[in-house]
Amino acid sequence: MVNYKYLGYTYPSVPGGWEPIVRQMLRDIDRKIRPWYVPRFILNWMYWLASGNSVVRVRSRFFYNFNKRFAVFRKCFITDIKDKYGGLRVYGGFSDEVEKIVDAAVQKCDTTCEKCGSEEEVKIVNTGWLFNFCIQCRLNVYKKNIEQFNHYYRKYIPDGYYGLSFYNKDVNYLLIRKFSEFIEKYPDFKFYQLKLKFGVPRLYIDGPPRDEVFEIEEKIARLLKSEEE
Repeated sequence: MVNYKYLGYTYPSVPGGWEPIVRQMLRDIDRKIRPWYVPRFILNWMYWLASGNSVVRVRSRFFYNFNKRFAVFRKCFITDIKDKYGGLRVYGGFSDEVEKIVDAAVQKCDTTCEKCGSEEEVKIVNTGWLFNFCIQCRLNVYKKNIEQFNHYYRKYIPDGYYGLSFYNKDVNYLLIRKFSEFIEKYPDFKFYQLKLKFGVPRLYIDGPPRDEVFEIEEKIARLLKSEEE
């Protein structure tokens, strides 16, 4: 990777799918603010003399004040690059022209899968942590969570039945709470399956009375509807 240390913090802690976008952002900033006649290694060296490549300390007050005389060091100073709440975050002080480049990179990441870089049906998914995934990566995550859930309750799932068939974080939490109660309350508790039948959740279990099961199905329907909204 090209060395842009004079821009500040340029070791981004971002997922692999966003790394090309961040690298392009740094290239664009470099092209925008660095005079064509000044080699990049000179600016990197000047930045090192002033701060030792740190964004939180001053190595030399003389060189720090000296560098402030140059517009290139005033136009961009990156203090952190990372992913947060499913989006790209770039912190620092920027001129208006650099701010536009940063905003463009942030918007590009909003429509790019952070895991694989795909732009196919990208949206935020909440699995306890917020991720920005394409449809295929979401399906992979959902499949893994479904397998983990069914594996945990495998002793209560009779042979020939598959247990949970779709993933929703809030639905999973609801089932975990209710199943814990049922296992303790009903010795003959069995979990056959939870599926969507004509778009309506259907929970097939043994143990609790039907009105209690119906109440859970209604809660699941509300949770799924709120996710769609």
